[in-house]
Amino acid sequence: MTSDELDAIDNLGVQRNYWGAWSSNRFKRLIQMVGYMLFTPATIRYWNGQGPWARSEMLEARRMCDYLKSNEVKKIHVHFGHTAAFLAAIGWDKPTVVTWHGYDANMLTTSRGDAIYRELFERDWKHTVGSSFMQRRLIELGARKEQVFKIPMGIDLSCFQFVDRSSRVQNTIKLVSIGRLDEMKGHSYLIDAVCEVKNLGIDLKLNIIGEGPARKELESQIQKKGLEENVALLGSRPPSYVRDELAASDIFALTGVVALSGRVETQGVAFIEAQATGLPVIGSDVGGVSESMLPDTTGILVKPKDVSAIAEAIATYADNRELRLAHGRAGSDFVRDRFNIDTMLKSFEKLYQS
Repeated sequence: MTSDELDAIDNLGVQRNYWGAWSSNRFKRLIQMVGYMLFTPATIRYWNGQGPWARSEMLEARRMCDYLKSNEVKKIHVHFGHTAAFLAAIGWDKPTVVTWHGYDANMLTTSRGDAIYRELFERDWKHTVGSSFMQRRLIELGARKEQVFKIPMGIDLSCFQFVDRSSRVQNTIKLVSIGRLDEMKGHSYLIDAVCEVKNLGIDLKLNIIGEGPARKELESQIQKKGLEENVALLGSRPPSYVRDELAASDIFALTGVVALSGRVETQGVAFIEAQATGLPVIGSDVGGVSESMLPDTTGILVKPKDVSAIAEAIATYADNRELRLAHGRAGSDFVRDRFNIDTMLKSFEKLYQS
């Protein structure tokens, strides 16, 4: 989380606590662990880890348990399934809600196997996911259907308000894409599609907000395609900048893929934020993306890695202003009906009370 987001949490009166993290330096981390085991001899049995979990993960879980017990915590909400799995392996037995985000159910299982959560799902804990895609995935991994609750991530609609673009007059079509610069987000396919659309004689500009390991590769692609005037990598930007960029744009596009690591878009909050402002969206049919939009009503869904289909979708919106506006209005109504943050919070409160 950013410092601004942490400040916002503090201003709400929420108490934040921190039990420390292992050093990123391998030698210092080893010293930390040995020191911890000397003061808590019972943890020596975790020297070789336990099951699929490494030594550092088990010791981290033990430190969490110690902290929770010393503060007499009786109910917890854990983010990420693997963190909950550590706690289950260590013996944590209080009522627990676990929210899954995708890395835990897709990427981690690719490297460690689908059986890693067997012990976790034996507990009578409640699990929440943001999409039916993730709901099915958890059941595949061994969760019981009655354990898994679908609570989509909601957004603050006061921050992402509808923008009336009906009187906007401009020659250049403005696209915006928001997402980390990595394989999963599929920016390279979107850039290739922009090149195809440009060759059709359509004047357009794509701004990509986000930072990540694929920056150099994408910069090289932009240069080789001669798209320096058409595509800009804006890097990481604060929320206020993102909102302004959405308001100034005509189309939102994020053409993700299933990465080799197994990572995939599990819900697609960026699509929801874009639609809230009245933008038509273009997305790939992967993960839970199709649940975050209404294909052919609020946006256009294409096959992943299909550059020609992406280009056709962009050209369709570029050539048909009325369709852009109609899909944008429908998208705003869709988000307000299904992805209001107040609805999400009430769903969690009901789950806590149960």
